[in-house]
Order: sequence, then C-alpha cells, then structure tokens
Amino acid sequence: MPLEGERVALEPLREDHREGLWAAAAHGEIWEWLQPVGRDRGDFDEWFARGLGACEAGREGVFATVDRRSGEVVGSTRYMTIRPEHGGLEIGWTWLAPRAWGRGRTWRRSC
Repeated sequence: MPLEGERVALEPLREDHREGLWAAAAHGEIWEWLQPVGRDRGDFDEWFARGLGACEAGREGVFATVDRRSGEVVGSTRYMTIRPEHGGLEIGWTWLAPRAWGRGRTWRRSC
C-alpha cells in the first residue's frame, strides 16, 4: 500500500521500480554525502536486491519515491531498524534525483 502525499507517493519497492531508480540514481551529486548507489550498475543492482529482499522479508520498509504528477520514480527512502516492541523505527537511506530537489512545498514563517 503506497503512502501518498500531495506531490509524491512512497510505493513499496517492486521489481518494476528498478530501471526508474537506476535512472534517478545516476546523478553523482546525490552521493556526495551517502555511499554511492548509482555510479556502477553492479553496485546498484546489489543495493536494489538487498532492499527488495529486506522489504519482502519484512525486515525493512523500502520505498520508491514517485512523483505523483508525472508518475516518474525520483528516489528512494526506507524504514529500518524496526523495533515493534518499542513502537519505533529509523527513517533513512533517503535520496532524490536532482530534478526533484526543491520542488515541494515552500515553508513560510508564521510569525
């Protein structure tokens, strides 16, 4: 079941997201502060397979981030270190293709 907002939907990772994610990950500036995923197809496919396996096994919630207007895959995020006994989890491994940067809601000061 996707999580949907006004601009994006987070869809549980599926095999049909692979090529869209590969295209979204191809921008080196994404990986300045994260471990590279999109520079080498072998590394990307390994990252994708691990994420898909973790999602299918219920160890992590791995999502493709999809632009709701265009239907284009623009990135990924995941729920990890899931701790049902504490009702907690971590959100991480979040990245977006540069074409999606700065395209969301503009925050305004309310005072």
